[in-house]
Amino acid sequence: MKRKPSQGRAADARPFSSPAMAALSPFPDLPPHSDEEEQLVIGCVIDAGGSTSQNQVDAFLGRLSLGLFYVEEHRKAFECLVNLRAKGHAVDAMTSWSIGGLARGYVDRVVGSIPSLGVFDNVLPHLQELAHRRWILRKAVELRELASAPAVTLDDTKARLAELYEATEKADRKGQPLIEVLTPEAIRQYQPDPSTYLVGEDMITRGDFSVLAGWQGLGKSMLSKNLAFAGARGGNWMGYPCKRKFRTFILQGEDNRKRLKAEFTAAPWVTSDHVRFTPPIPLAFGNPSFRAELRRYYDSWPFDLLIIDNWTDISGEQASSDAAEAFNQIRDCLPYGDQMPAVLILAHLRKQRGGDHWRPKMGRELMHELSGTLALTSKARTVFVIQPVDASDMDNQGIVFQCAKANNEQPIAPGAWTRAMGACTPIANFDLDAWMNPAEDNGARKVIREQHLAKIMPPGVRLTRKRAVEALEDEGFAQQTAYKALSGDGKFADRIVTGSDGLLSWSHD
Repeated sequence: MKRKPSQGRAADARPFSSPAMAALSPFPDLPPHSDEEEQLVIGCVIDAGGSTSQNQVDAFLGRLSLGLFYVEEHRKAFECLVNLRAKGHAVDAMTSWSIGGLARGYVDRVVGSIPSLGVFDNVLPHLQELAHRRWILRKAVELRELASAPAVTLDDTKARLAELYEATEKADRKGQPLIEVLTPEAIRQYQPDPSTYLVGEDMITRGDFSVLAGWQGLGKSMLSKNLAFAGARGGNWMGYPCKRKFRTFILQGEDNRKRLKAEFTAAPWVTSDHVRFTPPIPLAFGNPSFRAELRRYYDSWPFDLLIIDNWTDISGEQASSDAAEAFNQIRDCLPYGDQMPAVLILAHLRKQRGGDHWRPKMGRELMHELSGTLALTSKARTVFVIQPVDASDMDNQGIVFQCAKANNEQPIAPGAWTRAMGACTPIANFDLDAWMNPAEDNGARKVIREQHLAKIMPPGVRLTRKRAVEALEDEGFAQQTAYKALSGDGKFADRIVTGSDGLLSWSHD
C-alpha cells in the first residue's frame, strides 16, 4: 500500500489550523493524516471480533491510542470500541452499531475496506509517524508564538523547552489504551517479574511508591541511606532481605555535606556505582525544568530506587488534590510501567507530646499520624513508620520499626532497633507489649485484665472482633494488644466464647 497522507474531507477533520500552522506545514490545508489508514485499523478491530477472538480485539486496542486518529468519525469509533470492551461487551460488527452506537453504514464501510487483519501491522507505524508529525507542528507553532511575544526571557524559553522535553519522553506512553482490559485468563497466566523486587517479597518494588515516616530527629534520613547501603552490598534492611543489589539515587533537601560525609564514611563499601545523592536542593517537582533535569539524569545513570527526602519540601500542607498532582509530577520524571524505579518518600509524623503523656500507636492507626494530607498514604503501596523507644529521652538511640501499610505482601512483626550509621541492630529481648502499654501514673504497667473484657462485654452483649478491639482501644489499650488479648490462643481464650456467627461474648460464670 502506498503510504500517502490523505487530505480527507474537511467535514471529517478536526479543526487544526492557524496562520502559523499553514506557514509551517508541508500540508497547508490540513495537518498530515491518513483517512484511509485510520479507517483500516478501525476495520481490523471490529472484524477481529467476528473472525478471530476478543483477545485479538484487546491486542489491537492495546496498541492504539486516541492521538493516532485525526478524522473525527474514526476518533469517535475508537472511543466507542474501548468503551464496549470496558463494559464487558464483545466487539464485532453487530455490537458496534447495535450497542456501541456507530452508524451501520460506517461499520460496513470500514470492515469492507480491509484486505486482511495483517494490514493492521502494515499501517500502524505510519499512523504513529503522522501523529508524531502533527505533534511536532503543534509544538513548532507554540515556539513561534513564544518567539513573537512582546517580551520573552531566557527563563521562559528554558521552561518551555523543558516542557517539550518532558512531553517527548512521554511519547512512548501514547500507545497505551485509554482503558486497559484484562481477562481472568490473562490474569491467571500473569507472571510477576522478580527483578522488580528490591526489598522483601514485594515490599519495595520498582513501579511503586513507598513511605518512611517518623518524628523529626528519629533517623529517617539515616535509615533511608542504610537502605541504599544495603542495596549496594546486598544483605537485609530492617529485617527485610534485599532481593538483589540495586542502584539508589537520593534526592534530598536537608543534609549538608558534613552530615553526608559522616554517613558515607560509615559505609566504605559504597561507591558511585550503586549510590549517588544531591546536596540540599529545592525539590521543585512543579518546575518542568527540574523534572526534565531529573529525567535526563536517569537516562545517564538508570537507578532502581529514588529516595525523596522530604515530603514536606514538596507538598507542605497542601490539599489532597495538590498532593495527588505532586505524585503525578514525580511520575512524569521517570520511565513508565515496570521500568519506573521504586520511589521511597520520607515524611514526618505529626508533632506529639513526649514523656509520660505520649502513647505509641500501632498498625493502621498510624496512617492518620502522617503530617499533611492522607493522599500520601493512599498513593503509597507500603508505609514504614519509626517511633521512639523512649519518647522522654530523645538521646536514646532506640526506635521501634514497623510496617503500617502493606498492600502487596505480609509484613514482618514490629521490632526494636538501635539506630546507627551504616546499619541498625536489633534490640534483644525487647518487651513490645510493655512498650505499647507504658506505665500508668501510679507506675503500674497497664495490661488488659478480666475486668476490662467483662466491662466491654457485659451479660447478653455480643460483639464482632473488630468492635471489641475498638472498645478496648477506647479503654486506652493499643490495637495490637487488644487483638492479642482477643485471639483464640490468648490468655483469655477459655473465657471468650465465639459463636457460630463469629460474634464474641464473655463468660461471666
